Formats: sequence, structure tokens, C-alpha cells
Amino acid sequence: MGLFKYRKIFYDSVIISMVLFFFCSTNISAESKENNEQITTACIEALKIIQPINTEKLDVKIGDIYNVINIEGNLDGYSLGYFVDGKPYGYAIYNISSNSIREFMFCPEKRNLYKELEEKAEEYDNVDENKLINGIVYEGGIDYCTYDNAGNKVEYSEDYTTEGASDEENSYNSEELDDIICNKNVVTRSMYGGDFDSLCDTIKESDINSPSTFSNWSVVPDSGLAMITYNYSIAKLKCYCCGITAMTGILNWMGYNDIDTIYMNLWNHSPVEEIEECVINNEMTYYGGVNNNKLINYVNNSYLSDSNTTAYADYDLTYDEIKNHIGNATCGERAPFLLSIELKQYDNSTGDWMYNEDGKTITDGHAVVALSYMNTKSNNTENHYVGIWNTWNIHSEDNKTTDEHLLKYIDNLHASKSIRYINYDDLIKFENIHVSGIMFKNVQSKNIKEVKTIYACKNNIDLVCVVPNGTRYVKFPTWSMASNGSDVFWHEGVVGAGNYATVSIDMSKHNISRDYYATHIYAYDANMKQLAKYSTVLNYVDPYISNVSTEKKTIRGYTLTCKLPTGTTRVDFPTWTSYNGQDDLQFHDATLNGDTAYLTIHKSMHNYEKGVYNTHIYAFNSRNQTIDIVVLPTVELK
Repeated sequence: MGLFKYRKIFYDSVIISMVLFFFCSTNISAESKENNEQITTACIEALKIIQPINTEKLDVKIGDIYNVINIEGNLDGYSLGYFVDGKPYGYAIYNISSNSIREFMFCPEKRNLYKELEEKAEEYDNVDENKLINGIVYEGGIDYCTYDNAGNKVEYSEDYTTEGASDEENSYNSEELDDIICNKNVVTRSMYGGDFDSLCDTIKESDINSPSTFSNWSVVPDSGLAMITYNYSIAKLKCYCCGITAMTGILNWMGYNDIDTIYMNLWNHSPVEEIEECVINNEMTYYGGVNNNKLINYVNNSYLSDSNTTAYADYDLTYDEIKNHIGNATCGERAPFLLSIELKQYDNSTGDWMYNEDGKTITDGHAVVALSYMNTKSNNTENHYVGIWNTWNIHSEDNKTTDEHLLKYIDNLHASKSIRYINYDDLIKFENIHVSGIMFKNVQSKNIKEVKTIYACKNNIDLVCVVPNGTRYVKFPTWSMASNGSDVFWHEGVVGAGNYATVSIDMSKHNISRDYYATHIYAYDANMKQLAKYSTVLNYVDPYISNVSTEKKTIRGYTLTCKLPTGTTRVDFPTWTSYNGQDDLQFHDATLNGDTAYLTIHKSMHNYEKGVYNTHIYAFNSRNQTIDIVVLPTVELK
């Protein structure tokens, strides 16, 4: 019987807890004890790795622990699921040999990869998902697969389609498959036997949160731009090439906003090679690969010819070069690049690499957008992670864009939730893997992005956004929609560190009424040359207290309710009786529930006096400014 327990760990007023699913056992072998220690270490490392990006200080639990095996069928690591409030929140894959996390993702609705594989199995006619072997096969740092007891292979790959796969594609080398099926580490789930509390006691506060654990971390500040997904390419454009998908996102970051046009231009002119046809949902869909050199030439000639930016290939890509490119040492601004991961194909029949007619090794690869990096230290060893845009469909809000083709639901504060981190050192150690990149010189973004309303009320509307590198002046023209622009006023913003621009829109410059207020944003360089424009930010402002009512009037008192103006953070109900003037004046704090406030006034609050009660309502904003005042009709209590 499976048991479900957890133990909480406290530090820095943040609660982190680890959850293990395990099977009880009366006899604990030396091997199971070793596995327990490995699982404990894996949980510690999994909790460590997410601390920099857990900016919301979420209460994180770990569960759904599965084995990861290599293609020889040996236990290679563990795949652990993150949970927040009982819901999946990403995963981490622990490598036993290096005692480190080889890959992780921390974001809502992303489950343990084995759960994803189970769903893939349901889409294969010849795979019985109920007979899946409990293990994930890690193949070169890109794809994952598992098998059922009949030898059918299920892969986790974004190139997977609902059309299913051939028997050949689902098969694997029979000898290796026998090893996998018969391997005792795979047939059962990762087991824990013994005292659970003792296991948790081994995880110390200092193990999880140490200042020396993380030496560096950086995310491209506008990685919420339209880094389109595989699903978007297939559903809307009816063609898919990973290199073109990646380059489209990067060009969008540079300011080329029509993502559909960019994508099809790259598809038609790069050109795409080895095109395959596939029918999906009764429509012809095309798959292909792109030659990076041809892609670079087209981008330089067609998109970057009138700028100082140049795309170039780096065939011997090092982690320092990745860090410099993203971290602005060479580009002048933190910037994404295209990361290519190529796998040489192995011929099981000959025991050698597969070669084409020209004598070159046949490769199968994947291109992604690299958006982030992270350095971590564990056991005096520094680990290097590269954060790549997750082109798998993360959740239902993927690819919902604004008119400027910017993703609506991702900004810099949460951009890490869209990033899949891979251990770069672990990736390049494989003999059959070659890593290269399409990098950019003198690159910068030309979009205004991450536009957020920080505060809105009758007094002020505060906005923040990220403007292009080189922006000296930023203006925020604003008007009320009912005025048709007659009350437009150009508010001056301030450009601060990190290219963040802020403005506090003085609403006294506009017609104050219940209305939507529209704001555009213009960024200019030192010579007042326009660098970028963003439209339109809409904010609804209700400046008035309304819907005031007196309810439940009895001889003991009465209850008041009202609807509050936009931006109200505090409400006072000053109340007194007419008897002896304001000698019993009390400023009662109301209870707020959304945009409604309510308060019950009892005689006991006012010396049990009878007669006329007077009440006003004062609504205040977060800066303690008065938004609105209402004088209520008097109430008589007998």
C-alpha cells in the first residue's frame, strides 16, 4: 500500500516541504538503503536548484519519484515532480553519477515527465499504457522514452504527432530492450523503506538554502516575447522546423513583430531541407530541417542588413560564451541566441556511427532559444545550466498574444516558468552530441515589453515596462475613452536601471469619470529618434463610492455596505450620534471583500445611545490619499 507523508522545513519564514511516495518494507536490504540515500540526496538537490527562481516563495513539495535509466537498462537517476498546493509545478531530473540535477523546470501545470509519457502511450494503438515499465530512458539530453512489456517504445518528443508511429519507430534493439525489461531497478517504482521522519531529518536548513549555492543567475529580461511553440506552428502555419521556430522568436525579440510572416519567410527562403509530409486533422502538414549557414545568410541579408547586428555561427560553443551572450558582456544587452543540439546516429547492426554518401555522420538534432543561464555549486563542484524556451505546450495560456505579438501571460518576473533548464556540462559529455549556436553581435531588443499596471485609482495610474537599450526618453500619452482623445496628455516617464521605465500618470490632467483610460508608450533615444512604440494599455477607473445600502437595522445597530472606487486599500466609516455632538466620534475600519466594504455599527460602540446616528464613508488609496467621500443618510435607533 502506498503511503503519502510530508515533513515541513522552515527557513527565512519560507516553508519548504518534501513529499515522497513510497512502499513500506519490513526488511531493508543494503541496496535499498543505498537507494534511500540517493533519493534523499536527489530531493535535497531538487529543492536547492529552484530557490533562485522561486521568487514567490511558494511552499514546494516533491513527489512522484520515478527511475531514470540509460539505454543499457541501468539505473541512471531519478525524475522528481514538484508540487505546489497539491498541483504539479514542474520536475527535476537527478543524475546519480554526478550528484547533480541534469535538467529541471519550475512552472505551473508541468508534471513529471513520466506522467507525460503515460499520456503519450494512450495515443499509440499498439502500446498498453497500463503495462508500462516504470522507468524513463534519458537519450542524450533531449528526448525521453519508456517501454511497455511488449517492447513498444513511447517517446517524449515535440515532433510527435497524433498520427502514431510505425512499428520500426516504436521498436528498440532487442538485446538492450531485454536488459531494460529485466532490470530490477526498472520493474518497480523507486522504493523507500524505513523511518520517513529520519529521512526528512537528514535535510537541513543549510543544505537547501545556502548563499554559496548559487554564484550567478540571469534571464533575458523580455523572454516573454513570442517564442512560439511547436503547437502554434502546426495548428496555425501547418509546417514545423525547430530552427525556424527558434529564429522567429529571436527576431521577434529584436522588434520584428509579425511572427507569422517571419516564420513563413524563413521557411520559404532559408531553405528548409528534408521536408516530410504528414496529415494532421485532415490537413497536410510539413516537417523539415534547416541548414544553419543558410539560415544565417538569409537573416543577415533580409532582416539585419540595415543594422549593426550580425548573426554568426559558433561551432565550438563554450559555457562562458553562452554566459557572455546572455549576460551582455559582448552584446550590449542581455540577449537570446539559437542553440543547436545535434545527435550522431548510431547503427546497432554495425556498432558504428551512421554515415551518408559523403562520408559525414548522419545527425538528428534540435534547435531551441537559449534565454537564461544559472551557475550552481554542489559538493565543491560548479554546475552550469542553460535555460531554453520550452517549446512543449506548457499550459493553456501559451501563445495568447497581444496585438504586438507579445505573449500576454509571461513577464520577466515569471519568465523562468517558461524555461527548461538543462545541465550544459552533462549535455556535452555525451560522445554522440555536438552543441553549436547561432549568436549575434551588437544585438538589442527593439520592443517595448513587459508592460504592467502597478497601481490604478482616481488619483494616479502607475505603469512599468522594459524599453529598448539606448532609450533616454519615454512618454506615455493617455486619454479617457469617452473623450475620444480630447483630454489626451503626454506624461513623462523615467528610465531606470535594467531598462525599466516607470510613470505615474496624474489623473487630474484628464476627465475623471467611470471610464477606460488608454495609454500608448513611445521610447526615444538621446536625439529624440523613436526607437519603439507600444499600444494600447487599458485601465478601467471607477472614482466613486457607490451602491451604498443600510441593512439589518435592529434596535442594536445596523450594517452598511458599499461598492468601492478603483484602487481602494482602506475604508473608514466615521460615525457619531447627534446627542452631545461628536463626543462619541469613532473612525471604524470597514472589512473589505474585493471591491465591496461592509461594517456593522452597534450601539455598544457609542455608549448605547439612542437617537440619530451619522455615518460618512472615506475611501483611501495605498498612499493614504482620499479617493472619495460619501455622506450617508442618518439612521435612527430606538
